[in-house]
Amino acid sequence: VLVCAVEALRRAYQVFQHVGPLYVVTTATSLDNFEVHGHILDMHHQLEAYANETGLPIICQELKPSLNSLPMVQMIGRGKLHRTPETTAKGRDCAVDWKIKPAQTFLNSLKLKHQTSKILSLSGARDAESHARAGNLAKRGEQQTQVVKTSMGFAMAPIKDWDEKDVWGLLGAAENEQIDTFSADFSETRKHYAAGNGGTCDIFAGESTSVNKGCGSRFGCVTCSMVKRDESLESQIDTSPQQYGYMRPFVKLRKYLNDTLFNMAHRALIGRLPNSGGFLKI
Repeated sequence: VLVCAVEALRRAYQVFQHVGPLYVVTTATSLDNFEVHGHILDMHHQLEAYANETGLPIICQELKPSLNSLPMVQMIGRGKLHRTPETTAKGRDCAVDWKIKPAQTFLNSLKLKHQTSKILSLSGARDAESHARAGNLAKRGEQQTQVVKTSMGFAMAPIKDWDEKDVWGLLGAAENEQIDTFSADFSETRKHYAAGNGGTCDIFAGESTSVNKGCGSRFGCVTCSMVKRDESLESQIDTSPQQYGYMRPFVKLRKYLNDTLFNMAHRALIGRLPNSGGFLKI
């Protein structure tokens, strides 16, 4: 999506130089896969250098949840239960606190700064990622080629109908200099996804797409328990302990949080107000 957005901006800028700016944002939840998040920030630096070189209006920014919404503040400071399918009735409400709310705050700041509500958000969500992702895209009515109005404002999902071969094919074309974009080297991207995929990840390009292996790693918070196992993180650690091994304690922390989830002896009740019947809600 980033490659496509930058190319769209470049073409529009050739016609009318008062387009943009293009804001490239990522959210630091404090628990995202640290290697992948660091790689994204490296991409920010590449984009900033590209913007300086070409004169394109590209602004990179790292968003953060409010202090009150940070994961460890919520779980340790406020005593909120670790999110699992058994402890949350609202699905991934952690995503709301840690990603959606910071994005909404940022969008509102842009509306004030540019004095317009005509701000378009692009996401890299794809139907093929999962049934849940496809269902959410359908619920919001997001389209690949049409702008729609959602609760977050105007939105599009440009690669909604793409599969993995399409995604890696585009990056492969950039590396093979078939297209010109802000980076001609996506080897770091491929390396992280390969490690999360057990060491295998080919960039699809040319005529060999039918014989190459896919690369469907999915990265999230290192303590996320909305899935049974963080297979991508575990594969990273097993594939390259030298680079990813420092994240092993978070696998242990995740297990500890799950193992002690319903252990009342580990639960602090201080500061909880009893209701009118004299009971404490845990």
